[in-house]
Amino acid sequence: MKSLLTTSLAALAIMAASPAAAQIVVENPSGVSADQLFQTFTAQGYTLSEKRQDGSRRSQMTLPGESPVNIIIRPVGCTGERDCKSIIIFANFDISNGVSDALRAAVMSYNDTNYYGRSYALPNKVGIDTVVRIDNRGDLPYLSNRIKDFRAVLPVFLKHMRDAQARNRQ
Repeated sequence: MKSLLTTSLAALAIMAASPAAAQIVVENPSGVSADQLFQTFTAQGYTLSEKRQDGSRRSQMTLPGESPVNIIIRPVGCTGERDCKSIIIFANFDISNGVSDALRAAVMSYNDTNYYGRSYALPNKVGIDTVVRIDNRGDLPYLSNRIKDFRAVLPVFLKHMRDAQARNRQ
């Protein structure tokens, strides 16, 4: 199990340079559309998949010295074409033999010691997400900064998981 966790954590990791820090400003008091939310990711250099049935899109987020991590971007609380209230950004990591009690404890302990991002364990996955409230701000620089925050949260989560793994080996 420990070698599986090592392999899984190695596969989680993220590699390459930062996307550009462009921002989109939307001057529309009636709210922000899902497409405008997605444009903020595109402006930062992310290539997005086609929209999925649930309205989400996939991309890859990279960090120096790591392998790409697949992320999912899901607008929520949208009414019609406008007024999206929030967006969820998350990354899930498959654990082929299921999530052990020790791995589940490590995932949950992340929430006890870190205030940014929320980690979770599913039967065959672990993950981390963040919810960004838009609330008809009328502009998207705020979202642009939250995307950068999630880029900072991912390596903290990965380090936490690696440290927990090292403790379990002792």
